[in-house]
Amino acid sequence: MRVNEEVQAKRMHPLWIPLLFIRSVKELVLFSVFLFAVKALKSDSSFLNIWIIISILFLIYKSISAFFSWKHFKYIFTENKILIFEGRLKKKQRFISLDRIQGIKRSTTLIHRVFNLTSLQLNTGSTGKEGFVKLEMITFDEAERIEKLLRESGYNKSDSLEGTNSREKSMAARISNKYVYSVKTQEIIIGSLTSNSVIIFIAVLHTLYFNLKDFLLIEKYIGNTLSFFQRSWLTILFGIFIFLILSMAYTLFNNYIKYRNFRVSSNQHRIFIEKGLIETNLFSIPKEKVQAIDINTSLLQKFFLIVQVKIISVGKEEGEGEGIGVFNILFPFIKKDRALHLVPSILPEFKINQQMCNLPRSAIIVKTIRGICFGLFIVLIVLKFFPEFWYISVILFLLSVISQVLNGLHSAYNLNGVYMQLQKGAFTTKLFVTTRSKIEEFKVTESFLQRKFGLASIYVYTRADPILKTKMSDIPKEMAIRYYQWYANKNEV
Repeated sequence: MRVNEEVQAKRMHPLWIPLLFIRSVKELVLFSVFLFAVKALKSDSSFLNIWIIISILFLIYKSISAFFSWKHFKYIFTENKILIFEGRLKKKQRFISLDRIQGIKRSTTLIHRVFNLTSLQLNTGSTGKEGFVKLEMITFDEAERIEKLLRESGYNKSDSLEGTNSREKSMAARISNKYVYSVKTQEIIIGSLTSNSVIIFIAVLHTLYFNLKDFLLIEKYIGNTLSFFQRSWLTILFGIFIFLILSMAYTLFNNYIKYRNFRVSSNQHRIFIEKGLIETNLFSIPKEKVQAIDINTSLLQKFFLIVQVKIISVGKEEGEGEGIGVFNILFPFIKKDRALHLVPSILPEFKINQQMCNLPRSAIIVKTIRGICFGLFIVLIVLKFFPEFWYISVILFLLSVISQVLNGLHSAYNLNGVYMQLQKGAFTTKLFVTTRSKIEEFKVTESFLQRKFGLASIYVYTRADPILKTKMSDIPKEMAIRYYQWYANKNEV
């Protein structure tokens, strides 16, 4: 092996040590919250003293561990492989061939920017911690050196090998690729205000409540707030209005931070995505790894013809943050007509046909019967255990039936050559597009009710980590058989 500056062993920046230590502190805090029977512990000072000593020893151990992790972690890039030396007390080595690298993700958080650093993740497509190499604290020059070395080694032969002087430019700008899409502020606003923001906001409040209730006496304040808004129908409507405003404001703020600088470019072999306002993420996805396309839209977004496009790819990212994963957002908010035009231009292997077959009337009848049965089951449970909330059972019954009817009206299918399209959903519609060569397994089932109406369900399994299952219920039985025969002939020329 030729010894020069390109192949000498390198370490992460020393700031990686406090980063590892801070993560350990977070682990300790979370574990303390889990154990935090403070109400019981307050009267047991000896236990508290023991816990404080254990915590101090734990932090001392983690600080020493972080130092040795940094000291022992080294990496070497040669012309055809990566050598990784790592370990705290027990050292180990990893050898990764450069031709196994499938994706590069560059992430620059606010902390990285303060110290003029960045992080780089190399995805090999394997599962588990061995499936990627993450360099969490390196300089921009070092990140560009590694990216250039990978391109020169054949990681992306169609890319230009020339870099630029700007450190903050995206991977798409540094390589001569075709610009495809950037999100507009208007699209973010419309997409956020018409998304299922209420459900997202409820989930956020639920998480905050369970994280704070052990530290703050918030039950009393929540009870007083609810009592205030339950005084009359006017205050109830006012409370609902305030809640809707807050949920839309949260969703708009979150999406603006996440998608403000969202850009997509591509070349013959790869898709390049840049996103983030405060934390910048830059990564690429090989086109041959894309297994399917998901086009989603909510009930309100349909009126504005706004959709969200996701690509399903092989290889899952481990660790924090977003990036190279199974589901990657290709277009967060985009006009439907433009999405249908751009997807085939970026991924010629996927064709989208707007002419689809709707489910027959018998399918809607079966779905309605299913919704009524499930709704009655919910009513019985509520009346049995929570009779004072009988009105909630009525709402849930209506939602169960309406969702099944909408699912029947929105569901559609299409089979054209090697292309398959499945559309389903009630309040949110999802269009699934894939090709026969991407399907790993195909299954057809029928229930007793479906058999009486000449219907069946199909299951499509595509490669992912874990394997992705897509179900389409209540399509005509003859069509399900045709789908099965279509898949069975996948190996025929």
